[in-house]
Amino acid sequence: MRRVAVVALVASLAPACGHREEFWDEAAPDAGMAAATDGAVYVVDAPAERLVELSLGGASSLELRSFPLGRTPVVAVSTPDRSKVVVLTQGDVPRTRPDDQAPALTAASREGAVTYPLTEPRSSLVLDPASEFAIVGAAANDQFVTNPNDLVIVDLRRGVAPDNPRAHSVRSFGGRPAFVTTLPALTLPGGERRRLLLTESERELGLVDLEDPARGEITVRLTPSGGRLAPGLVASSDGDPARDDDARVAALLGDEGTMVVVELLPPTSASQGAVRAFPTLVSLPAVPRSIAFVSTDLGPRIGALLPTRRSLALVDPATYAVSEVDVVRAFDTMTPAPAAASTGVAFVLTGAVAEVALLSLADTAGKPYRSVESLALPAPATRVLPSSGDDPRVVLELQQGGFAVLDLAARAVAPLSTRQGAKLRRTGDGAHAIAFSPGGQSLASVPIDDLHPVNVFLSRPIATVFDVARPGGDRAILALHGQGALGVTVLDAAHPSLSAMTEYVAVLTGEGGR
Repeated sequence: MRRVAVVALVASLAPACGHREEFWDEAAPDAGMAAATDGAVYVVDAPAERLVELSLGGASSLELRSFPLGRTPVVAVSTPDRSKVVVLTQGDVPRTRPDDQAPALTAASREGAVTYPLTEPRSSLVLDPASEFAIVGAAANDQFVTNPNDLVIVDLRRGVAPDNPRAHSVRSFGGRPAFVTTLPALTLPGGERRRLLLTESERELGLVDLEDPARGEITVRLTPSGGRLAPGLVASSDGDPARDDDARVAALLGDEGTMVVVELLPPTSASQGAVRAFPTLVSLPAVPRSIAFVSTDLGPRIGALLPTRRSLALVDPATYAVSEVDVVRAFDTMTPAPAAASTGVAFVLTGAVAEVALLSLADTAGKPYRSVESLALPAPATRVLPSSGDDPRVVLELQQGGFAVLDLAARAVAPLSTRQGAKLRRTGDGAHAIAFSPGGQSLASVPIDDLHPVNVFLSRPIATVFDVARPGGDRAILALHGQGALGVTVLDAAHPSLSAMTEYVAVLTGEGGR
């Protein structure tokens, strides 16, 4: 049965009755500044200086609580594992009085919230793919004195401590970080596994220990003729698990057919610290657009997609010899495929062509036979949504609306059409694809198993959509409506229905409900 409700959340910040706080007269919260963990949605309520948590109890009842949040929020984002939501705030800008609010980073989850203090207002945030660290970028340029190489490292696994957050000024020889990447754990000489932060400036590549930034920072200076780094196009490999002297990091140089590969080797002198970085420049036949360390029948290689040559360059990390595999079309993005051991597909290739390719790398000696299988799409794929665990089915978001479900095991692709401008999410359990129309009222749930869409038309425009776990393990859809004091519609993720949904008209105030 369809239900309409009004939920008030005022007790945590205001008296229970008899007084209306001034923030209710300010602008309504922006439903676009919201993110979700697996069990709750978090909405930045900037006028009230709080982060509102929306979770589900029994019978789709909406449970709310709030956490204090600093002024001037600039970004709210989920960690990749959906265990926390991280919000960066700048506080009062500028601070002119002793009691003005300082900037901060807040990490919230169902276990509570931790606020990490910052000394300067900052506007950029990078989250570790392993969800362990947050990297806050340099201070805003409008500060009186700014160090463009100054980063703040926050260990999200721990609370506030004298060394958490930790400020670190990247060693510089005239450059400034344009991009930072947290790398998977690498085994360094001596056998210790460490998490490293890769910093890229115009002509420098740096490696910083995430857990102890003062410990042996490595800087690789590129020669003036070496070109500029292409920010973000990096890859790393731990090498042979039985060795501690073959970890490597690779980065592309922008607008050139050149790759720099840095080997992390044992030192040859005490002045080199615990690790010696040995860079090698590798010339490729054309400009690469994506790189990754790959396994082939001939051993480990560094793969680089070359769209203009319709090929994948394979670089031997031992000899730096370069060979090519024909990939048939001008693909520019390679995404690691799930369930590679059972399907034989190592990477999914996409690009500006209405096709998707499955790359196996099972036979790279000479001319490969069936190492690349191409499947037609209605339109080029713009995004590959990850699967859950070892599910061999991948969801592809397509240009101009629509998506497709790619079954790597069956080597089949099933297209589905949507109206132009639709957004797509895959539920946390991987069982459904949720499509919705931002600013519109249409929403659909598509089971990945049988691809039978269930469409619903909501009573109010949708700002954004999330899915969360309910008590008992099944999942629900929370559609947020930006009008008024934030409305929420709760539907079952597997079987959305107008007759079984619950509408919450105004979750942030008890006034104005219907």
